[in-house]
Amino acid sequence: TEYDFALSTIDGENIRLSDFKGKVVAVNFWAPWCGPCRSETPGFVNIYKKYKEKGLVIIGVAAQTNEADVKNFIAKYQVPYYIGISDKAAEQYRIIGLPTTYLFNRDGSMATHFIGYTPETRFESTLKTVFEKN
Repeated sequence: TEYDFALSTIDGENIRLSDFKGKVVAVNFWAPWCGPCRSETPGFVNIYKKYKEKGLVIIGVAAQTNEADVKNFIAKYQVPYYIGISDKAAEQYRIIGLPTTYLFNRDGSMATHFIGYTPETRFESTLKTVFEKN
């Protein structure tokens, strides 16, 4: 699909969005220097821990940054989900501002997207709806 992209994670794993068909996937575009991104990350970490057994995958795509800053961010916020750096993916999604988060259904279609800071409660209530439909 137009949303499929490949990414090498900070851990050196090569993943594609299409690898996760059958799961609910959130793709979060962010950057370590972005204040709202720092604010929303703890919420994403909580939600991931709560929903990963139900089939949630989160892919964090860092843009306009470097590996050292990303690694520091992951360590500071104890981020347990996939993180990689890709300006190419951000261009493909025509990301205008960070953070921006896309949520995909189990069949790979886009459920919704959030532009800007997304509070944990708002993200979770949308996620629950997506899990109910899927």
